Amino acid sequence: MPLREELQRMDVNVLAVYCQRVAETHTTNSMVADRARQLKQEWTLFVSPTSPDLRTQQEVEAERVRLRQRMVSFLSVVQLPPLAREATAQSN
Repeated sequence: MPLREELQRMDVNVLAVYCQRVAETHTTNSMVADRARQLKQEWTLFVSPTSPDLRTQQEVEAERVRLRQRMVSFLSVVQLPPLAREATAQSN
C-alpha cells in the first residue's frame, strides 16, 4: 500500500484511477466503495469543461488542491488494489 507521502506526490489523475479501482474492488465494504465512487465523480465533474466565466484560474486551482487532499486522505487509509500496469509488471 503506498504511503501517504507517495500518494501526495501522485498526479490527481492517478489518484482518480485509484479511486475507481477501489470502488470496483471493495464490493464487500459498501461505505468504502461509495466514498471511492463519490471522489471519482467529483474528479469527473472537475475535469469536465465549464464556462471560463464561471470560475477563475485561482478558484479552479484551489478546488483541485482540495479534491486532491480528500483523495489522498481517503486512499491513505484503504487497501489499494494494484493498477493494471502494476499488476502486469508484478506478474512478470
